[in-house]
Amino acid sequence: MSYIGYIDSIRGRVIRGWAHNAAAPAERVALRILCEEREIGTTIASIYRPDLQNAGIGDGRHGFEYEIEASLPTTARYQVRVAGAAYHLVDNTLKQRKRADEAFLHSHIDGLPSLRYGYSRARVRRIDVAVARAMIAAWRSLVAPAGDRFIGSWNMWEIHAEGRQRAFVSLLEQGDAKALAEYCIALPAQAITHGLSQGDEQTEALAHASPAGLNGEACRYWDYLLALGEYLGARNVECPEQGEWGRAVFADMDELRARIDRALGFCVVPPEVFDGLFGLRYRQGILHRRDIHACYGAHRLHEIAARRSVPVVEIGGGMGGAAYYARRLGLRDYTIVDLPVISLLQFHFLAKAFGLDQVSFVARPEDFRHDGRIQLVPAGLFGDDAIGGFELAFNMDSFPEMGAAVAGSYLRELERRDVRTLFSINQEATAPLTEDVRGERQACVRELARATRYQSVLRYPTWVHKGYVDEVFVLRQRA
Repeated sequence: MSYIGYIDSIRGRVIRGWAHNAAAPAERVALRILCEEREIGTTIASIYRPDLQNAGIGDGRHGFEYEIEASLPTTARYQVRVAGAAYHLVDNTLKQRKRADEAFLHSHIDGLPSLRYGYSRARVRRIDVAVARAMIAAWRSLVAPAGDRFIGSWNMWEIHAEGRQRAFVSLLEQGDAKALAEYCIALPAQAITHGLSQGDEQTEALAHASPAGLNGEACRYWDYLLALGEYLGARNVECPEQGEWGRAVFADMDELRARIDRALGFCVVPPEVFDGLFGLRYRQGILHRRDIHACYGAHRLHEIAARRSVPVVEIGGGMGGAAYYARRLGLRDYTIVDLPVISLLQFHFLAKAFGLDQVSFVARPEDFRHDGRIQLVPAGLFGDDAIGGFELAFNMDSFPEMGAAVAGSYLRELERRDVRTLFSINQEATAPLTEDVRGERQACVRELARATRYQSVLRYPTWVHKGYVDEVFVLRQRA
């Protein structure tokens, strides 16, 4: 048999993969798409993929994408077969599902519990429109006078061209506060939050998932929440050598949350800022998996700061979750450095959570203050000496994806400013950054630190995220 091919993923409503005929390398293989053994369409494997070419698979033009029609469930069993042959493409999604199962922190040898889950509910209010007006003003203050200030990988004009962010940038430029507020209230379902929150692809997948599939997703979040409770000492850690095993996942949802709240001194469930965010359902609102990770990161940061309110700078702040929990824990001198567009997403969340007067968007270096407000600094301004005075730096789950050049430049800038302590929560897989398997790979923080004066003094597995590492670095004195 001369055919070879794989279904690589089924994300959102798109089946992706590749197929190749070794006996006829130039052939573009015709494929039949089946749902539960019934043919629903056809396609041709002709999309160029550099990873295929680098692997010696013909000229690389053997990829395919097939969009599942809206009437069909994404949770059904899909197959791809070579037209006119008996060859089925290997379904790599089965391996992916097993891999996701192995990411669980707790044993579920006796199965998974039935949990309360659902979506956040919110609608546009006056505060949303007021925040949207402030976002538009901040954007204009950046664009009008100083476009050339943002250079290299932080060039805000590059962000204009990014497809996932184009709709958001267009609304900022139009200046319609009501339309921008309506867009932002639904951020969990927008393309711009892919990789930051829920994103459009996961929202689509959730919308077509079965109740069992939704419960399974909720169980992933529950697994993280159990680990957070164990880290905080709100519950004992299950031991495979002693006592009951595989029962932790059947803990009571409300009892665990109440214990975590007591350990934190406040409710772990954040305010319901968005509409349509999936997560664990509590009377207080929805708890998303990224909330749990952010809470853990902020708590570790607070402990490293010896529970003092030292000046903290976070590089790459996601949607602002760690900043939210850090402030609740008492770290009030907090700055986030990020791409300008992402800084505005953080502004939206944090201004709604704490009030417009508690968040400052720094449009010019001279606007920066250590005044008790959360400071949001576009990355292109970070090189200015007016923005400084930090004692502790923090990065969670973004240095590797930035690549060695950008992440390394941040470390060197922190070193130049004599920021004494760096806390990292990151994975070390060094996976390819693009589809080109021979191209640049993800950065490893530990390896980047070796080129600076930062020295590791504490390193251990992250409590709430399997495969991630907590590492504390301190700055060595100059010789």
